[in-house]
Amino acid sequence: MRDGTMPDALVRIFLTLCLLAFALIVGVPLHRRRWKPITITKARSLKNRAMELGLLVGLVGWLAWLLHVIVRGTNDLLVQQLGGMLELGSFYLVAALLGATLLIAGLLLVAFGISEMDDQWRIGIDEQDPQTRVVQTGIFKVLRHPIYTGICCIAGGAVLVLPHFVTAALAVGSIAGAVAQMKLEETVMRERFGDAYK
Repeated sequence: MRDGTMPDALVRIFLTLCLLAFALIVGVPLHRRRWKPITITKARSLKNRAMELGLLVGLVGWLAWLLHVIVRGTNDLLVQQLGGMLELGSFYLVAALLGATLLIAGLLLVAFGISEMDDQWRIGIDEQDPQTRVVQTGIFKVLRHPIYTGICCIAGGAVLVLPHFVTAALAVGSIAGAVAQMKLEETVMRERFGDAYK
C-alpha cells in the first residue's frame, strides 16, 4: 500500500464487483429482449455510425484497462509505464470513497433507467426499429437522461477509485461521448415525438 492509498487488493476487488454489476445490469435486459436493444450495424446516418464506433472503442478500452488492472494490479509495470497513478496524496482515501459512491450511484441510475425504459431501451439510436413512446415515469420524472448521467457518474467515480492517466482519458472520452449522444438523441426524439418529448 502506497502512502494515502487503498490497498491494491481492495481496489481490484471493488473494480471486479463493479464490472460484474455493470455486466449484469446491461447484459440481463439485453438477453431477455433477445439483443434487440443493440443498435450497432443498424445505423444509416454517418453521425450514428460514428457514435456506434466510438461506443465500441470506448467499451473495449474500458474492458481492457479494467481487466488488466484487476488481473495485474496497480503496481504492474505496464500500468506504471502507461503514465502512472495521479498523485492525490492524503486526499486519496476521501476521493476513493467519493468515487466508490459515485460508481455505485451511477450503476443504480443505469439500472433504474434501463428497467424503466423496458422495451423502449436502445443502446444508441435505432433507425430501423425506433422507439414508439416517450418514457415519462419513474426516474424519468426526475432526470431526463438517467442512463447517460449514470455513465458519467461511473466514469468520474472510476477516476477517483483508480486515479490513473489512462482512467482519466477513458473517463473524459466516455463523458464527452455521453454528452454528444444525449444531444443527438434529443434531436431525434424531438423530431419523432415533438411536444410529447419537450
